[in-house]
Amino acid sequence: MAKNGTEPAEPDWKEIYADNPTVSFPGSFITIHPKFNQPTLDALRAYHNHETVVAIRVLIEYRDIFGHAHFTKGCLLHEYGTAMNDFSQCKTGNEIDQ
Repeated sequence: MAKNGTEPAEPDWKEIYADNPTVSFPGSFITIHPKFNQPTLDALRAYHNHETVVAIRVLIEYRDIFGHAHFTKGCLLHEYGTAMNDFSQCKTGNEIDQ
């Protein structure tokens, strides 16, 4: 959760354990089922009252067919009352390596 109108802080990615490494071949699509912490009742009330938004930060690290390491980062926000698939992009935190 992030305070409404603010950008969520970027986590320390080294502290996050990826327990679902996946292999995806060029041109294929995969579905990943992330695990989220259970929100508290206070956090749900703040979301319902538009005090906070759901913030999702993603880091995808991969190697291309030549073995070169790459990454993609994403940051999305969801506001209570909008469609469940209606996320807006954060102003920062969306990047692809060069």
